[in-house]
Amino acid sequence: MSDLSSTHTNPNPRAILSQKLLFVRFFVTLDFELFVNKELSDLMNSIEEELKKPPTFKTDIFLIEANKLMDHNVGEIKRRYGIARNWNDVMVEILNLFEEKSYSAKHGIQLQYIVNLFDVSKIGVPSDMPLHAQIGVGPHAEQSDIEEHTMLRDATFYLVKMRQAYQLLNDAVSYIQEVHSLTYDQLRSQTNYSFNVCTYARTAMILSYSFIECFVNSLGQDAIIRDDTLSGLNKEILTGKKDGRYLTLEYKIEKYPGIIRHDQNCDLRILDSKQRKEPFSSFFKNIKEIRDSLAHPGMAKANIWRSPKDWVDVVESTLPLSIEVAKTFWGACYPHKGGPIYLHGLDIRAFEFLASARLRIENGDFSLREPDPRINGAGLSSSSHGNDT
Repeated sequence: MSDLSSTHTNPNPRAILSQKLLFVRFFVTLDFELFVNKELSDLMNSIEEELKKPPTFKTDIFLIEANKLMDHNVGEIKRRYGIARNWNDVMVEILNLFEEKSYSAKHGIQLQYIVNLFDVSKIGVPSDMPLHAQIGVGPHAEQSDIEEHTMLRDATFYLVKMRQAYQLLNDAVSYIQEVHSLTYDQLRSQTNYSFNVCTYARTAMILSYSFIECFVNSLGQDAIIRDDTLSGLNKEILTGKKDGRYLTLEYKIEKYPGIIRHDQNCDLRILDSKQRKEPFSSFFKNIKEIRDSLAHPGMAKANIWRSPKDWVDVVESTLPLSIEVAKTFWGACYPHKGGPIYLHGLDIRAFEFLASARLRIENGDFSLREPDPRINGAGLSSSSHGNDT
C-alpha cells in the first residue's frame, strides 16, 4: 500500500508533492553520496521551480511525472535508511524539527532529534553515541562530533606536534654540537624550537584535562536525555549542579556512575583523597595540579617553567593517564558495555593516526585531498518507476 493512502490532512497534490520533496531533501542532506549526486539535485531543483509556477496544463503534466519520480525516491529513502513507518508520519516529525529550529544547515542536528526517525547506524553513528552529539548535514553528512571527541582529538594532535617539535629541537642541538659553532641566529632558532615544544606540551596538558571534564559531563547529559525516570535532584546533579552550586569534577566522577546505574553505589572513591586509587590518584595529584597552575597561575602553585624535556616527560604520561581515567569511569557507569565505540574504544593509537593525518596536511601534504570515491555513486534514481513507497 502506498503511503499516500494515509495522507488525509492535505489532499492537495501540489502540497503532497512539496512534502515528498522536503522529505527526500531532508534525508539527502544526511547522506554524502546522495548530497553530491548532481542528477538527483537537479531533479529536485526542477520540481521545486515548477511548484512555484501557477497551474497550467504543461506544469500539471510535469508534476504528474514528478510525483511518480518522487514516489520512487521516497521509497528508496525508506529502504536506504531502514524506515518502516509511512513517509508522511515521519514528515510530521521532520516539519516539527524545522519549526523548532532543531535543524541547521550550518550546525547540523542533534542526534536526539533523529534517533527515532530511522536507523542512525545507516549514516555511521555508533550505537553508544551520546544523544546530544551533533550530526553533520550537507557537505558534512555522515560525520558526527561531540565535545569530548574534540578535546581528545586536539589533545592528541598537540601531543604529536610536541613530539615533532622536540625532534626538531634535538636535531638542531645535534647539528650545533657537530659543527662546534653557535651563531646568534642559531641560538634564537634553538630557543624558538624550545618554545614550540613547551607551547604544544602545555596545550596538550590542558586539553587532556578538559577531555575528562567533557567526558564526565557528557555522560551525565546523555543520561538525562535517555532516562525519564530520574528524580529532579539526580537530574540537577547530572547537569553539574546541586542546590544551585557547581559541583567539582571529583564529586561528579564519584557520584555519576551510581545515578546512571540507578543503584546509587559509589564504586569510585574520589572525594576522599586518602581512598583514591589509580589512575585517579595520579590524575588529581599531578595532572590537575599542573592544569590548575596553567589556568590560574600563582607562585604557590605547580611550576609551569619547565625545560622542554621535562614538559615532554610530563605530557607523554598525561594523555595515557587521562584515557585510563576515562576508561575506568566509563566502566563504572556501564559495567556491561564495551567501548566507548564513539571514542574508538579510547584507543590512543586511533587518535594518534588522526593527529598524524592532520599534521601532514599542515605540513603541506595535499595528497590527502584526493576525490572521495563515494562521489561517483549514482545515489537515488531520477528515472520514473511509478509509486514505489
